[in-house]
Amino acid sequence: MTRPASQAPDQPLRLWRDPANGIIAGVMAGLADYVGVRPWQARALALLGLMLFPPVTFLAYVAAAILLKPRPRDRFLSPEEEGFWRAVGRDPRGTFGTLRYRFREIDRRIAGIERTVTGSDFKLRREFRDLER
Repeated sequence: MTRPASQAPDQPLRLWRDPANGIIAGVMAGLADYVGVRPWQARALALLGLMLFPPVTFLAYVAAAILLKPRPRDRFLSPEEEGFWRAVGRDPRGTFGTLRYRFREIDRRIAGIERTVTGSDFKLRREFRDLER
């Protein structure tokens, strides 16, 4: 299943507002999703910032609420895709190594299929099968 190019997000793990999971504008819920923490942790950090630096924190929150786009609903096609992009965000080299391993495994399996199909034993069995018909 593919989504139209006009609806595909340019980066699946970018910073979005998350109004569906947010309390006021979804800024802290979006930030928590981006960083990979629970929303209450991001909100606690915002409250701490509001107590220590009220004008700066308030202006930053309002600016983020205005500038950040809301999170698209179909950001990922499947849970596997979401897991892949989250792994890329955390450890790009490890994800590359995993992909390289998977492709090597697929290549090994295809080579085994090719050996089976191109072998003389396969042709002999096919000829016997054709004789039975």
